[in-house]
Amino acid sequence: MRFQQMRSASESTTSAQNQHKGRLREDGERPGLWNAVKGAIVSPPEKDRHNNINVIRLIAATIVIYGHMYSLLGLEQPMIYHDGVGAFAVRIFFVLSGFLICTSYLHDSNAKHFLVKRVARIFPGLIAVVVVSTFVLGPLLTTLPLGEYFASAATWAYLENGILYTQPNLPGVFEDAAIPVFNGSLWTIPIEFSMYLILLALFKIAAKSRFAPVLIDAAFVASAAALIAWPVLFPDASVVIYGTDWVDALMYIPYFFAGAVYALHKDKIRLSLQVSVFLLIMLSCLGIQSRVLWNVLGILILPYVFLSMSFAAPAVFGRVFAVNDFSYGTYLWAWPVQQSVILLVGPQALPPTAFFIICTLVTYACAVLSWYLVEKPGQDLAKRIIKRMKSQ
Repeated sequence: MRFQQMRSASESTTSAQNQHKGRLREDGERPGLWNAVKGAIVSPPEKDRHNNINVIRLIAATIVIYGHMYSLLGLEQPMIYHDGVGAFAVRIFFVLSGFLICTSYLHDSNAKHFLVKRVARIFPGLIAVVVVSTFVLGPLLTTLPLGEYFASAATWAYLENGILYTQPNLPGVFEDAAIPVFNGSLWTIPIEFSMYLILLALFKIAAKSRFAPVLIDAAFVASAAALIAWPVLFPDASVVIYGTDWVDALMYIPYFFAGAVYALHKDKIRLSLQVSVFLLIMLSCLGIQSRVLWNVLGILILPYVFLSMSFAAPAVFGRVFAVNDFSYGTYLWAWPVQQSVILLVGPQALPPTAFFIICTLVTYACAVLSWYLVEKPGQDLAKRIIKRMKSQ
């Protein structure tokens, strides 16, 4: 698959329609990745979106559930290379996010439009899970009397998660769990939103020049160098700003910028599913023992692999997940669902696989409700706001 423009406008209407439907060209090539991305980001919902992005993100969210299931049961999390499977899957989110957010900006560089879309993507679902956790799940699951629960400062502090300030606990809830944290997934959301703002800032700094690609490339190189060198030079360092440890964030930041780099240089990069499979096999066979070497190879290879899978043709699930993205809701709701199920049935009652299946099904149900009741209406509102802004 290539990053390339469609054939010239002189081609016939029938041929153009066939290209849009993902059919083979006369020369045997598929439509370029850039056109697939435009279908995923720019096209209105009624048009086909020939990519696997949403289903790949849902798979990644499910892998996070799988990894966290072991940790929440007090067991060692399965590993992929040098990462727990959960952390490995979150990298997929950041690569695809960097790619899509950068592509979205390239389509519409208006800063206000960009911010409206980003706020609508992050905050409705986040605020919903925080509010329901605080005022429904917390009172049902706390070991404290309700009066004491609502009188606790920690209860009201937990609402700060809705403004991206990480607060891990609700009073009297999951205190005896293997990991006594109410929702341990929320700490990555401030990192994600910060990357949106940083990307916007980098583009605006270079707005009157042609240096935007250089700045994004430099951000990728700098963050990748920090990921590789920081654990060696400062193994015990911690830099906490606004409730987020940005040293821990380094494991994801370069992957976001890697996705953005691919979006910026889409015309110069070829993606191949076969090559990505070969690279994964190579990584497995190398038996890498060095964490530093793994960080180097991971940041160079994994973004290519994730994007190749996301844009592999034919996109079997492209139509099913064209306009419905349940991955974010799955990610937000999984941890409290898992903690609740473990608390209700007991950590020894079932094997990890059974817990995983039950928790995944319950989480999917929560994610579907989150999408249709909260996230999608929020994004529809954002579209109306932007349309109104454009008309003024």
